[in-house]
Amino acid sequence: MPRLPSTLLLLLAAAAAAAPQFPAPSGAAPEPAPVEEVRPWIERGDRPAWAPKGDRIAFDRPDELGISRLWIAEPDGSAARCLTCRPLDFEKLHAGNATWHPSGEYLVFQVERPARRDDRPLPFRAVPGGNRGQEDLWAITTDGRTYWNITHRGDEGYRFAVPHFSREGDRLLWGERVASGGGAWGRWTLRVAEFALTRGVPRLRKAQEHEPGPQRLYKEPGGFTADDRGLLFAANLEVGQPETGLDVYEMRMEDGTVRRLTHTLDELDRHPRFSPNGRWIAWVSNRGVPPARDEERWLRRGMPALLATDLWLMAADGSGVARLTHFSDVFSPDYAGRMMVGPPAWSPEGDRLLVPVAPQDAPHQAEIYLVRLTTPLGR
Repeated sequence: MPRLPSTLLLLLAAAAAAAPQFPAPSGAAPEPAPVEEVRPWIERGDRPAWAPKGDRIAFDRPDELGISRLWIAEPDGSAARCLTCRPLDFEKLHAGNATWHPSGEYLVFQVERPARRDDRPLPFRAVPGGNRGQEDLWAITTDGRTYWNITHRGDEGYRFAVPHFSREGDRLLWGERVASGGGAWGRWTLRVAEFALTRGVPRLRKAQEHEPGPQRLYKEPGGFTADDRGLLFAANLEVGQPETGLDVYEMRMEDGTVRRLTHTLDELDRHPRFSPNGRWIAWVSNRGVPPARDEERWLRRGMPALLATDLWLMAADGSGVARLTHFSDVFSPDYAGRMMVGPPAWSPEGDRLLVPVAPQDAPHQAEIYLVRLTTPLGR
């Protein structure tokens, strides 16, 4: 993909420094400063996840056959090693989209369920509807030597996606497709289960289903709230709302109360992630990006689309909205073409985010960029 030259990075920093600061939410949260730096972090990478101590980063990377593998690297991108390249259990199966257990000793990630009739790899994307395959959730130790399949479904329509650990590590959240049809991406639910370690062996138990909203179609988990009592997610909950117009929501698990944080039926808002202090949300949106001709056709038909997007930030109550990147902003000097930004990953200190960025016409050629803030939004 096109790289941002150093001169453009300098322009980005200057423009961000001149931008007005946006208000802090109620409470004692500090005002986040503008973006200080945007630069490439690692080539050929997708769906990053920062370890709890900040000492390692997990990410996806395709091999020479195009099969997605789970990797771990140092914070500077060095010493990268593959966790799913050698085990025969993952030989021809896509794997990735990992979440770290707070202990830093385990990762839970998606693995394609073997259902193909030939050796050709299917495309593997975090975007539901990007392929017709199904995935299970697996756990693996960070040395890659021991791993377990922790979900099992006999029905081929089931798919487990986008796992997230609670801050205490005693529960796991994921999205689960429970039926095809009904919407462009099928019918999904949010599930939360206890995550238990018995003699070092991880197990899920007492799974509970959460189905908020009048329109129960797609739901994409974004993680737990700071107190582990609520869930952050993207969905099309409003009647008639298409998957191309997702909004961001928060739900309290004890009573099912839902708070809508974005209010745009005609814009895509997804991949929400709380800052480490729980007072800010980074998410991905196509707001401010005029649709291309193909996108206009997809939007009119209510079909899933690979829309050009950028990274945004808002307070936990939905206020203080600000744009953090301008990859797809044709009016910005940092315009890099029509780019797709993937799910962001916060550093434990809250001063950096990692985001995958791919050309709209080549979504499998993602690179991971680092976005540095001048004021940490950490614990």
